[in-house]
Amino acid sequence: MSDRIYFPLKGVSWCTLAEVREALRLGAKISKIEGVGFNPGPSEIDHPARRYALDFMERKRQTEGAEKTTNKLLLNALFGKFVETQKDA
Repeated sequence: MSDRIYFPLKGVSWCTLAEVREALRLGAKISKIEGVGFNPGPSEIDHPARRYALDFMERKRQTEGAEKTTNKLLLNALFGKFVETQKDA
């Protein structure tokens, strides 16, 4: 479990199913869930971005301090623009 997961007290939140489960475990009251998913094919499973993410997740797990933070930022940097909303721009 993480000590750095934050949840809004009300409104809409975009998160993973794992984060929903953690919020429920911590006592959150959720009134509605909408979700999207897909079954990855070979092009997604073997995609270079997946290998990049797996590599930096492992690096993040094996490091501490500034190096861990750097690995986290490098992991998030590639994918951050994909989830940015018009409101964020």
